[in-house]
Amino acid sequence: MTKRCIGIDFDSSEMRAVQVARRGDQFRLEKVHRSPLRRKSDLAPDSLRSLVRRHGFHRRAAAAVSLSNYALFFHHINTASDSPTPVSMKDDFPVSGPQTIIERYPIQDPSHHEHSALMIAATRIPLKQQVELLQKVQIRCELAEAPVFALHAAVTANHPEFAAGVGIIIYQGDSHIIIAVTQNKNVLTARNITYAPQTDTSENSAPPPESAALLREIEITWRSVFAEKIPEKTPVVLAGRISGKEDLQNILQQKLLCRTIVFNPSQQVDCTDPSQLTPELCIAEGLALRALSPHKTAGANFIKAGKETRQKKTNLKKQLYLAMILISAVAAAWLAGLTARKTYLENQYANIKKQITQTFGQTLPEENIIGDELAQLAQLDVHLKSLQSRYAKLAPLADRTLAPLEVLHLITINTPNRLVRIDELWIDPQTIRLAAYCDSFASLDEWHKRLLKIPQFNSVEVQDRRKISDQVHFMVIISLISEKY
Repeated sequence: MTKRCIGIDFDSSEMRAVQVARRGDQFRLEKVHRSPLRRKSDLAPDSLRSLVRRHGFHRRAAAAVSLSNYALFFHHINTASDSPTPVSMKDDFPVSGPQTIIERYPIQDPSHHEHSALMIAATRIPLKQQVELLQKVQIRCELAEAPVFALHAAVTANHPEFAAGVGIIIYQGDSHIIIAVTQNKNVLTARNITYAPQTDTSENSAPPPESAALLREIEITWRSVFAEKIPEKTPVVLAGRISGKEDLQNILQQKLLCRTIVFNPSQQVDCTDPSQLTPELCIAEGLALRALSPHKTAGANFIKAGKETRQKKTNLKKQLYLAMILISAVAAAWLAGLTARKTYLENQYANIKKQITQTFGQTLPEENIIGDELAQLAQLDVHLKSLQSRYAKLAPLADRTLAPLEVLHLITINTPNRLVRIDELWIDPQTIRLAAYCDSFASLDEWHKRLLKIPQFNSVEVQDRRKISDQVHFMVIISLISEKY
């Protein structure tokens, strides 16, 4: 199955587009187009629409676009002594704030420079403008990449010998120079150097930068990573407008003792029409290669990073909403509990009030005027206590009979358990009547004599004697003596 991608590079003076097809591990340059953007009438949306309508680019192919070098900033860090994060590095770039994306460039080969990393900062506004521009012309953007990673992808794809070991890539555009130090699949550091653009931007009219200044910038970039001189025979790839400058190649070979390689966009990638290829197309070609084969070289997809940042904000909002919902649910449950508790207490109060009214009615049935039942019962209690106090004073002057428990105690201690059994007992204030039985009349007479000896009993009369089987049943009537205090 063939997969296609359109690499789109926006330089200061023109738009460059390359369509690359991949089948298996083979890549082929199918379409190439360059459109000027120097005049006010040269509109980027029109140039993008013409890719499909006039120049035969595939309508459904995804696009990979380069970010402007003016919106990108690189910072090489040593992680052996520190573990920086995008948040802690926000003050190390000339741009900051919520409109900035800071990404940590992954090192895919930890066997070399495992204690270093490349932090990249990009502003959101240019990224948003380019994505919206592609959406406006109905082109799906799959990758938004820094030009230096596209350069590295194009160089390693067409010059496989550069993919192993350490090397330097130098690219000259219309108004800027990119210097990158690479190792295997990684870009260790990169710098964007701006210079004044020329009015005529043709390949022959763009002068190379001053050789001494360029050599100094190359050495500074190298020393920021390795802190040593550039070794001899280090490969240096020249791409873009600088690739055809033989005098610069000679200077690099003489001063730095390096091995120069002129970038060829169709060295390993097949091309339908090689005559259309120019050195400036290396970034557009690298963008398409990065999108079609992202595992071959590392990079930073700022569309994915932007989505992850937005996803984090969205997740934070969701968490806040969830927390608010949970707090609301807890508050609602608490209020519901309070309401249920209030209802329960009100019902309990009504029940107690009802019980007080019933008790009051039973205690004072003749009371017709009812105000505060508890107050009236309390007043009655005080009155009863007063009566008890008066009774306690007058009780010694009144007649007193035995209490039921006292009567029962006297009968119990004077009744032999083996001889007499009591079936029934009636105790009145002055009289005691009991029904009992025993084994013989002799036992009855003996118990009768015992009862007569009790001083509290005035008289003891035995009635209704009769013998049934082996038992004697009878009735006893006892009259009590009233005692004076």
